[in-house]
Amino acid sequence: MRYAAAHRLSLTIYFGFDAQTLYFNGRPKNYSSRATTVFQITTNLDETFDGGTAAAEAADGGGLSLREAIGLANANAGLDLITTDAALFGQSITLTQAAPLVITDDVVLIGDISYGNSRIPILAGTPGHRLLEVDGATVVAAGFTLEGGDTADAGGGVLVQGDGVLTLANSSLLSNTSAAGGRAIASFGNFAAVDSYFANSEAQSGAALYTQGAAALSVLLRSDLRYGTAAADGGGVFADGAAVEIEESRLSRNDAGGIGGGVSGRNGANITIDLSEFHCGSAQHGGAIALRDSTVLLENSRMYSNDALGNGGAISTVNSDTTIGYTNFAGNSATFGGGIFVEGGNLNLTQTSVSFGSATEGGGIYAGSRAKLSLTQTNISDNSADHGGGLLADNSSVALDGVGLKYNTATIQGGGLLLTGGSRASGERLFSEYNSAQDGAGIAVDASTLAIENSGLLGNSADGNGGALQATYGSSIAVNDVYAFFNRALNGAVFAIEDSNLRIADGRFDSNYSDGKGGVVYVNGTTDHGLRAMAASVINVVDTVSKLAMPGAASVLPMLNSYSLMVSNSIFSHNRAVDGGAIAAIDASLSIASTFVVNNHASGDGGGLHLTGSSSTLINTTITGNSTTNTAAQNQGGGIYASGGGLTVHSLTITRNT
Repeated sequence: MRYAAAHRLSLTIYFGFDAQTLYFNGRPKNYSSRATTVFQITTNLDETFDGGTAAAEAADGGGLSLREAIGLANANAGLDLITTDAALFGQSITLTQAAPLVITDDVVLIGDISYGNSRIPILAGTPGHRLLEVDGATVVAAGFTLEGGDTADAGGGVLVQGDGVLTLANSSLLSNTSAAGGRAIASFGNFAAVDSYFANSEAQSGAALYTQGAAALSVLLRSDLRYGTAAADGGGVFADGAAVEIEESRLSRNDAGGIGGGVSGRNGANITIDLSEFHCGSAQHGGAIALRDSTVLLENSRMYSNDALGNGGAISTVNSDTTIGYTNFAGNSATFGGGIFVEGGNLNLTQTSVSFGSATEGGGIYAGSRAKLSLTQTNISDNSADHGGGLLADNSSVALDGVGLKYNTATIQGGGLLLTGGSRASGERLFSEYNSAQDGAGIAVDASTLAIENSGLLGNSADGNGGALQATYGSSIAVNDVYAFFNRALNGAVFAIEDSNLRIADGRFDSNYSDGKGGVVYVNGTTDHGLRAMAASVINVVDTVSKLAMPGAASVLPMLNSYSLMVSNSIFSHNRAVDGGAIAAIDASLSIASTFVVNNHASGDGGGLHLTGSSSTLINTTITGNSTTNTAAQNQGGGIYASGGGLTVHSLTITRNT
């Protein structure tokens, strides 16, 4: 179903009379009752119109030619109908005169529209000339193939200008060329292609269709554009300030040396796409679609196997408004943004899938330069990059609601999501699952902020720090009502917090594993992110209940920016590490309140908590059933291992730790 009724395509086909649709896969509608005059083409010769009557024109050569019929229709005011004698079906019309067919008055032109037809080819016989011009008229043409047009200016096959309106139905445009724009079609008026085919066109910009002007509208309905080549922009379609509507169409294997392998829009272009496919397109930027200072609405479509050397394997937008719903991106690749690249402007994704993309930066999506992203009920999966396997946001804002980050990979940082450069992100019902990276396998936050709630972190794996999430260089993280299971890392199986802040409320952390420090949380407050040597003092409390009076809760629960780590109302259970089965902190400040640290294990020191050079406050917290297996010393800290720093406790229960 469609993304929203308010965004449905109009797909208004301009015929200039009362027809609402054309049905060319069966019988044509009977236009003869509406036409002032009916002319029938009886010869495939390109005979000159001499200004005579229909009878005179038919009698002065081999019959009534297409050029003569058009001349008669132009001279006869009102809507005319031109049909083709069935005897010409299977033959071609070669334009031998050094001039295009020019239509200046309303006409319906019918070629071969029977089932299984090959259409009537209209071929260029004289180099350097286009095939058809529509100047200020409303024209419907069906059942023709226009092939071999060649001009130095726009519109190698067809030119629509003035107030012209052209609808091509059940027709083809093949191998037309133009040194300027629109080797198949150049439209400065209104143009529609219905059930039509464009192939092997070449142009500077807009190989199949070039359209320009705020009043211009072009519609592609159930049409196929393929093998177009543009030296600059728009291997399929180029829109300069114009509106383009594409529905139930396919754009494939189009190529642009600049931007927009399939479609390129600029200067306020308005692109609307529904129920369509873009695949195997290529360009410098935007293998399928590229926009600058424009708008695109993309719904119910598929974008796959497109490629860009630079930005946006499928889509690249700069300072544009991009709305995408119910669309699948798969197997696209680029240097920045394997699936989608956004620089400035807005990107809104709803119920969309971005998968199997690859890039150096942002395997699925890349956003930069203060872009604003809103992703709702969207899945980003199986993408790969060096940084930001699923999504990379640099100096941008990101809102995530009902988003899945799954099975993405980064060779360096941010398997599922990387926030950097002062980005700001929020997530609700965010599910980061089975992502991998060197650091920050699920999410990496670098000098940025992130707040997530009602979310899940599951099965992420980092070879370095931060299985589920890594925060570095002054980042601030807040998580509320979050569960994290089965994550793994060298340090911080769930969270690795380095020179940054983390606040946890109402969390549940179970069965996570660290090969080094912090089965759930690793906090390092040193500026070099390194490890300091431990001080001598060790606190080891086993099977003891310790309660110390403290003045007022306000004095023991400072604001987030006073602490590297704040934890409240959470449960840490069955997590494992070498040091700090649940939490390991180095040169950091901690506040833990109303929390259970239960049945965690360290093979080294600190079955529950491992605190080195840290200032820690524990309030109304239970640490029980934790254990270590370190046999190197007697005081390994089954519940808490503390070395240096300070430890303040209030209403703390420590029991059955070993």
